[in-house]
Amino acid sequence: IKTLTAMVSLLRCSVLHLPPTWSHLFTLTSGLERCARKGQGIERVLAIDAFSLLCLQLDADELTQDMAEFKQAAVEHSHRQSGAELRVRAAACSALALGTFVSPQTDSGRLSEMLANFEAIFSASGHKGDGSVPVHSSEVCDLHESAIDAWCLLFTFA
Repeated sequence: IKTLTAMVSLLRCSVLHLPPTWSHLFTLTSGLERCARKGQGIERVLAIDAFSLLCLQLDADELTQDMAEFKQAAVEHSHRQSGAELRVRAAACSALALGTFVSPQTDSGRLSEMLANFEAIFSASGHKGDGSVPVHSSEVCDLHESAIDAWCLLFTFA
């Protein structure tokens, strides 16, 4: 967790200058993907954040295969309905939108499917059938906020 926290902090405040011969990118991305899939709680959130920041810093062509595997993990996390995974789902929504936005290979069918999935997540914040306003915990509100942010980013892309 300390390593992932340091990595996220580093990627947020500085630009990576990796030499073209640096051959450890696969090791780094596969480690982040493994943490995102098998980690616990905050470890998953940090791994997802680190990978999305890495996508911003590196050439999208370098990350094409790694990004596809990571997107699959993010889709799995964002679609889960488990209450304990709300922070992970929120991070996955943001990372999935960002990864799609910077990816050179985004088809319109997949984009509209993601928009519908994000809309399904944040639409639970709307009025109920009887007109009353739902009351949610702060974690659920954070998830809905991340989903609507992701939806807005991808909608501008569309």
